[in-house]
Amino acid sequence: VQKIYHPLVKRIVDFNDSSDNQSAGGNIHYIETPSFLDMSVEEAQQQVQENEIDYTLIGTGTEVVQQLPYPDTPLFEEQQVILMTSGAATMPDLTNWSRNDAMKVAELTGVNMVFSGEGYVVSQSLAPGLYMDPGEEIQITLSQEVIQSSIENDAITDEE
Repeated sequence: VQKIYHPLVKRIVDFNDSSDNQSAGGNIHYIETPSFLDMSVEEAQQQVQENEIDYTLIGTGTEVVQQLPYPDTPLFEEQQVILMTSGAATMPDLTNWSRNDAMKVAELTGVNMVFSGEGYVVSQSLAPGLYMDPGEEIQITLSQEVIQSSIENDAITDEE
């Protein structure tokens, strides 16, 4: 038991020490997520742009009725705010999104996202702009490689 216990405890202590050093270094930056609830879509879009926050709008309505992350919670640098309107839920283009951000869409809309792979979204079974129904199953494929935008792909094709 001692042969297993002591090395395990040492690893845990070493891990905790390295985690403390990383967070003490101030490498983690976040802001408090503003509330966009009950705003018109135009007001919300103006606020996210003024605050330089990445966001995605889901729905066809004119008023924001839900958001993730929730107001007054941490919003980290690489995260985006998902705003859902009062209208029908529409599928965003998830290309290059993290699994975490894609899961926000599932949480807000009630769709069932089935993930395969690790990394960032490279394909989705429901095309962007189409309506999502609660309970609908959407296949999401993740990869470690980020997909170039169609503009970048066209430039590469033109060079060849």
